[in-house]
Amino acid sequence: MKFKNRKKDGFSIIEVMVSFVIIIIIVLLIGPNLFSTYERSKEMSKVSDASAIVNAIDMHNLNRFIEGEIEAVSDTLTMSEFRKINEQYKYLNNWPKWITDSMTLKDIKDIANSSGNKNIISKAIDNRV
Repeated sequence: MKFKNRKKDGFSIIEVMVSFVIIIIIVLLIGPNLFSTYERSKEMSKVSDASAIVNAIDMHNLNRFIEGEIEAVSDTLTMSEFRKINEQYKYLNNWPKWITDSMTLKDIKDIANSSGNKNIISKAIDNRV
């Protein structure tokens, strides 16, 4: 009796398992880098938003100086109070969603300078939509 040497179609279980292990190793090596890049991009976006708010505050202070009011806006001003100013003068068209009403201008300036309290920065990242 002759045995015919047949060629099998498809992959053996060993070949599939080896491929699966290689894919898992690649994901484990690349995954943390992708996640940290995503977190850094969120933080940089937040710093950019904070810089825009600082620029809006500077514009407000400059307008007050031109109008004859020498006193600048205090760093202890909360964002809810600055929102009222913004409604009148429209320094910002779109307000960032991560800004809470209880944050002060000092908190925003610290975030814009990236020298702020890590607690404030992480809270701002968590509040971002």
